[in-house]
Amino acid sequence: MKRILIYSHDTFGLGNIRRMLSIAKHLVSEHKDYSVLLLSGSPMLHAFRIPQQLDYIKLPCLQRDELGMYGVRSLGIDMTDTLKLRSNLIRSTVEDYQPDIVMIDKKPLGICAELEPALDYLKKRRNPPGVILLLRDILDSPEVTRKIWQKRGYFDAIENYYDRILVVGQPEIFDIASEYDFPSAAAEKIEYCGYIRRESGLKNREEILTELGLNDRQKLLLITPGGGKDGTHLVTNYLKAIKTVSSQHFHSLVLCGPEMMEACQELVNTQARGCNGITIRNFTDDLMSYMNAADGVISMFGYNTMCEILTLQKPAIVIPRVRPVKEQWIRAMRMTEMGIVKAIHPDQLNTKNLKRAVNALLSKQYSVPSGKTIKLDGLPNIKRFITAYMQEISQRKSIRVKSCTTAQGLHQADLSEQTESMAEVAIEHFSRD
Repeated sequence: MKRILIYSHDTFGLGNIRRMLSIAKHLVSEHKDYSVLLLSGSPMLHAFRIPQQLDYIKLPCLQRDELGMYGVRSLGIDMTDTLKLRSNLIRSTVEDYQPDIVMIDKKPLGICAELEPALDYLKKRRNPPGVILLLRDILDSPEVTRKIWQKRGYFDAIENYYDRILVVGQPEIFDIASEYDFPSAAAEKIEYCGYIRRESGLKNREEILTELGLNDRQKLLLITPGGGKDGTHLVTNYLKAIKTVSSQHFHSLVLCGPEMMEACQELVNTQARGCNGITIRNFTDDLMSYMNAADGVISMFGYNTMCEILTLQKPAIVIPRVRPVKEQWIRAMRMTEMGIVKAIHPDQLNTKNLKRAVNALLSKQYSVPSGKTIKLDGLPNIKRFITAYMQEISQRKSIRVKSCTTAQGLHQADLSEQTESMAEVAIEHFSRD
């Protein structure tokens, strides 16, 4: 089996783990001789369907607050000890698993440089693996990203440890190398793969409508704040807005997200009791089925949500996150300029604006986004790259083995010649005697 190790950045929301799981699932579905091991501290990893040839090692959870500060989520020990534990687990895993390819999500050195010992080990290995950095389309604002990458030595890490950078986006929308001032040595390693088309859901529209007790005459709006940790403001404003909209001909499905705090979920459930035509749920691992059944979407605008909207070509109102990073807002602005979505800045999120958005979706004032300008071939492109890279690594190993065999044969031949020469000298010496 060819072995792939994936490290998933995991401190806020579900975006990173869902994206890396999609890549892992696609690889094992296309290659029966691939074994993929995923390293992540995501607290929701167990809730996703894990296929054959894919498994994971759960790292202790970290979390990031709205100011971007890291902390320990639940273990009860300090940050230094938790990072040491995570780093040691990662280091021992790469040593025992001996991957052929390593794919690192987002941070070249991991959270707080926890990957550095493992990367040092891999670099010194006799047969080093291919090491790939996977970046989403947008990281943060150019000013912030340039400063952070320089400060944390990420460009040096790319030069020292990485063979390639795969970007799941396209440069016509956001050119990472240019926007973030990548040095030429790092820029030359970039491969743009396109966005990730989401796989189909498990249920069709009719099944979802039946499940929700709806008929074809009722429209369905899906409201999703992603993981939900910072989604309470969106959901509560939506609930206030629909109290002033006639709900006779539409139904609202609100997916709060598994990371919404319990007190916030209670607040949402309390407000929902005064609304007609609404279903509140916490989490689903089959979001595509529900989005496919919906007539419109109101959501935040993380990478995965954008790909789901594009894949299904759903009209959408997005309220992107702007803190602690501006990634979602930049993405929303680029997509709004292209006529793909309509965006509301979270500082302008209020009952009035959401009521207007709901009415616009229900009256089909927003067109279905066109996929013509967006390339959704990220997964097959990653697969093609990994396949070619696996072959290249195998060829390197084969050359090394042949070289070692040849060298060993030459060494043995030299020894034989030396032995024969010594024997001839001895015979000649004894003949003289």
